Amino acid sequence: DALAGLGVGRFVLGHLEADRAAGVLAELRARVEAEFVVAGGATSVADLVRLRDAGASGIILGAPLFSGAIELEAALAAAS
Repeated sequence: DALAGLGVGRFVLGHLEADRAAGVLAELRARVEAEFVVAGGATSVADLVRLRDAGASGIILGAPLFSGAIELEAALAAAS
């Protein structure tokens, strides 16, 4: 809350499993007027949809794309 009050408009939420990140994200979005980008924790397209629906303004994907666990086309489709 304090950082948003100082004008910070975007935060990166990292190091959480997708289920936990979705819950934390929903709680933060209810309290803070800011954008939230999730880094890590997403291992499937279902995770991407869950995080999108919880209010993520972006999701940083690294390992899931490189390993082939999530295909780029499927990730882009889940974003819309």
